[in-house]
Amino acid sequence: MGATGCIVVPGFVDTHRHMWQGVVRGYAPQDTLEDYFSRVLLRIGPELSPEELAIGEALSARAALDAGITTVQDTSDIHESPERTDAIVAALRESGLRAVFAYGLSRPYVSRWGSAFPDDVRRVRAELLPDDDALVTMALETQKGGRRGGAA
Repeated sequence: MGATGCIVVPGFVDTHRHMWQGVVRGYAPQDTLEDYFSRVLLRIGPELSPEELAIGEALSARAALDAGITTVQDTSDIHESPERTDAIVAALRESGLRAVFAYGLSRPYVSRWGSAFPDDVRRVRAELLPDDDALVTMALETQKGGRRGGAA
């Protein structure tokens, strides 16, 4: 199937999307920002399984593509284990989106261990996302260790 006789336009770019949250979108539209921090980032997010996080990635990718967004920065602030990270990266790579995977830590992780990245971040870069020219590339999402669940 070719593009002959068609108009081809570039897709839109979303520079800040929490893709993993696809499974909780619309969950609490009445929540304040403080409610979101305490409910989603501190309670619900940390309880999601790797499979649920991958589903969230896939749902968000489909929603982005449906809206004409073909490139995203996935502000992925949910990492606590290699299993979670592997599931999220696999789903993002399978989505077909051009993406920057911004590896970030969950709020409970930062509360317990501080904001220094674990050694696993090196594995992700070396093994999962080593190519800066690939459809999915890697960045780091940083935050101040003392912020009360706030956005980076």
